[in-house]
Amino acid sequence: MRGGYRAELERQPWQAFTRWGDAVEPVAAAAKDSTEALSKAGELVARSRELAVSANVEFGEVKEDAQKIEKLVTGIAGACREQAIALEQVSRALSDIGHGVQSGAATAEESSGASVEMRSQADRVHSEMLVLKANVLGKQDTGAPAAVSGSAAKRHAPKTGAAMATPRGAGASPAERG
Repeated sequence: MRGGYRAELERQPWQAFTRWGDAVEPVAAAAKDSTEALSKAGELVARSRELAVSANVEFGEVKEDAQKIEKLVTGIAGACREQAIALEQVSRALSDIGHGVQSGAATAEESSGASVEMRSQADRVHSEMLVLKANVLGKQDTGAPAAVSGSAAKRHAPKTGAAMATPRGAGASPAERG
């Protein structure tokens, strides 16, 4: 096209200008369109930048809130651990109390058995003492052993096999007898 332009310019200089003007109009329109498109693109870039800055601020707030939530969750987790430890201690204490109650019940049962045995032994000793008292008092008053009812009397019965009557005053104190 360059060669054609020069030749045309030499032949008819005024017409070459007109043709050149005709060729420039579409380029100028395209340049105008490009300028408008670039202006719109610049506005979109500016709006995108504003959105990016706004999103950054929002994400910063979300990050702060997430950190606060993390601290709260960490605190809750710590409290849960402390409660679990406390519950474990309470469970151990209740278990210890249960063992203590079982041990106390066993001890009480043993004590009850021992008490029954001691009562039985005390009754036997008391019977033996009655027999002894009757024998001692009976020999002092009449010289003969006194009769006592029950198993003690059977063990200490005279060899003759007959039970003797208790002499008068055998169960009385020395002041009452004399």
